[in-house]
Amino acid sequence: MTQGTKSIGRRQALVLLGAGVGAMRYGSAAASMLPMTDLSFAVSRSGDDIGTHTVTFERQDNRLMVRSAADFAVRFGPIVVYRYTYRAQELWQDGILQTISGRTDDDGTTDFVEAERRGDRLFVTGSKCDPYVAPPGALAATHWNKAELDNPMINPQNGELMHFAQRDLGPERLSSGIVGRHFTLSGYAALDIWYDEAGTWRALRGAVSDGSVINYRPQRGL
Repeated sequence: MTQGTKSIGRRQALVLLGAGVGAMRYGSAAASMLPMTDLSFAVSRSGDDIGTHTVTFERQDNRLMVRSAADFAVRFGPIVVYRYTYRAQELWQDGILQTISGRTDDDGTTDFVEAERRGDRLFVTGSKCDPYVAPPGALAATHWNKAELDNPMINPQNGELMHFAQRDLGPERLSSGIVGRHFTLSGYAALDIWYDEAGTWRALRGAVSDGSVINYRPQRGL
């Protein structure tokens, strides 16, 4: 197996993982899009299972903690040739994003992001960016919040500000039997993502640097 087939590719992995700032709030419509249960996806690479990606929600009064976690391992027979771990959390209060914290180990290479609200601005630092103030409406690219499609996205791995163009391809029936609305994103990277009518994240697909395809399919909670 060549090096190109061992690694998912750092830029692609973070985008696949890879909800605002300023006065961005859920509002009643956005609140209705929040998943009622935790999300869990099985992740495959060109048909081979490589790990899981989960998103959990902890609510207490007017606070919401969102935790994302991904663990990937690419194997050549019984030998692990590539390993990827990612952890991120977002704290929201009164429907406003307060903090983002992310850590990633990409086969031994580490990245981080930290964001903190001060007044009406969200200050971001990361391993691949100079410190900056996020533009109004920017969201962490953690995918659970469909509103990310309409805003700049903060990379939850390394803090980079990502800009995408999106196309709405309409509803499609997924392999799970659920009907999801299909969106394609291009610009910083290319990927496809599906949300159901309630705004719940249902599936994701993206090509990576070695030409393989990463697919997310629901494990539970969907």
